[in-house]
Amino acid sequence: MLAGSLDLEEEWYITGAKFDPVKSVINVYVGIREDAVIVCPRCGGSTKRYGYEPTERSWRHADCLFYPCYVHCRCPRVKCDKCGVQQVTAPFERQNSRHTLLFEGYAMMIMEDVPRRKASRLLRCNEKTLASILLLYICPSFLAASQRPGTSRCLSCTMWRQWSDGRSQEPRARR
Repeated sequence: MLAGSLDLEEEWYITGAKFDPVKSVINVYVGIREDAVIVCPRCGGSTKRYGYEPTERSWRHADCLFYPCYVHCRCPRVKCDKCGVQQVTAPFERQNSRHTLLFEGYAMMIMEDVPRRKASRLLRCNEKTLASILLLYICPSFLAASQRPGTSRCLSCTMWRQWSDGRSQEPRARR
């Protein structure tokens, strides 16, 4: 069940899962087989294994059994003849994110119908986190709309920043 929700490919696997009764969270640990063949994340060329990142990273995952769930992993590094040493991205993450793809999708579904403040309580995270997820998925739409003739690009970005900072009211449904 957990491997499916993380979209783990054949060489990635769950090494363990533990419930922390003190913090009331579920921690899932993910690893990659030592003999896994990994291509260069930048150019797709052949690589040699170059160890692991020095520290274990963690990502917020969608709740499991009504408890917050965190995924922990030390992602491998590879050495490419063309690109040098590269960090491999785990299948469940978006690069430079601290949330799994499933959590981000779930957050977007909730924020579609619920104000951001209430969504932050439901998801047990702060509003700034939700604003950054919204920015990632909605800002390209803002930029596309702002490039239409007669539209100010700065106005769209300014309006977005004000809304994400909480200085203006959240959009309300029409009656």
